[in-house]
Amino acid sequence: MHTENFDSSEFVCHCGKCCHSVPHSHLVSEKLMIALQIARNRYGYPIFITSGRRCIAHNKRVGGVWNSYHVQGLAADVRGDNMLRLFDTLCSVNDFLYLEPHDNYIHVDIGRVRTHRINDKRTVINHAS
Repeated sequence: MHTENFDSSEFVCHCGKCCHSVPHSHLVSEKLMIALQIARNRYGYPIFITSGRRCIAHNKRVGGVWNSYHVQGLAADVRGDNMLRLFDTLCSVNDFLYLEPHDNYIHVDIGRVRTHRINDKRTVINHAS
């Protein structure tokens, strides 16, 4: 699976040992890739995938929650050159059901609707470049 600006190779597990460490068509949800492409088109600049699909072992090593949508190919951590603008753009894409800004990346997923679509415990404004 690929879109104009994203390819499944960008979503491989970084452990380098599991079956998700090589690109394949079912690595990541097509809906997630399309939502990221919509965001890229609106943002107008590259969006970099810092973490995509993870195996259970790698997810645990990086401190991911036990039921992480990364393990299912329904989430990505992304960054861009202007994190505040990127965050605003990601918020405008309705297919992202959850967004969570961190110091160096923004988590997006299409997993399930939560009470709050945006985790506001942290703010990308404090980390905008």
